[in-house]
Amino acid sequence: MISILEKAFSDSMLLIAEKPNMEFKIDTNGLLRTSTKERYDAYAVGIKSGFLSRNDVRRKENMDVIEGLDLYSYSLADVLYDPKSKTYQIFNKGEIASFEKGGGEKSETTN
Repeated sequence: MISILEKAFSDSMLLIAEKPNMEFKIDTNGLLRTSTKERYDAYAVGIKSGFLSRNDVRRKENMDVIEGLDLYSYSLADVLYDPKSKTYQIFNKGEIASFEKGGGEKSETTN
């Protein structure tokens, strides 16, 4: 139903010159929107878990982005393992290490 409306708006309201580059899209996010508290709680989890930046949240809330907020948070207690390279990164030590050399020898320091 929504795609029918979008097509009808695009066909009837756009100029011929605009049609190749433009189209109407109906934003349905508001239809599925939860309460403010539920959204903010979910955003907090996303930011703390490192899969949302603060600007990601601002975009979802239709707010202007702020320069410098496209960063992702990770706890200094976290260790990230890369199974492809068989290395792990220790944030609070600034190290990238490997399991290959008999138990986690330091391979390089990050700065």
